[in-house]
Amino acid sequence: MLLQPYGNNTISYLQYPKHRIGYVIDENTIVIKLPSMLSLELFRTGVLTPDRNEQIKISISGKSIGKYVIDDFRYPKDHSDIITIKFKRIKNL
Repeated sequence: MLLQPYGNNTISYLQYPKHRIGYVIDENTIVIKLPSMLSLELFRTGVLTPDRNEQIKISISGKSIGKYVIDDFRYPKDHSDIITIKFKRIKNL
């Protein structure tokens, strides 16, 4: 994620360690857990959309696993900053 620069002529980025990002996949759903700032950036850049009817193509490790829609979005119930996003698979006709 692009950050405010530390000074003139600099570019600053934020990266998250893999252990802060997780997912669980079953036949019809994917549940992704992301840091809140990363979740915000995915919406800000248009990768994710608040429109629950908008289809999203999801790939994991470069492999496409299908089209999904956002089914649920949950804030943490404790003092962590981990957001849970649940996606539902679009059935192909």
